[in-house]
Amino acid sequence: MTRTDDLAAFLADNNARPWRPGHVDCCIVLADWASWLGHEDPADHLRGMYDSDEGFRAIIAAHQGAVPVVQ
Repeated sequence: MTRTDDLAAFLADNNARPWRPGHVDCCIVLADWASWLGHEDPADHLRGMYDSDEGFRAIIAAHQGAVPVVQ
């Protein structure tokens, strides 16, 4: 399986799941991809920390943007 195949399979799996802050969202998806590839979960500390759009926005605001959260 090529990396392109891996990405296609991952995106199909991710797109089948509904948006759910803290579990399936635009920041968690990047960590999900790393985990899919067999790496340690880089967002383990964020999972379950928020469960609403307000909570999602609060974490983004506390880190001064999505990029620092993802970094």
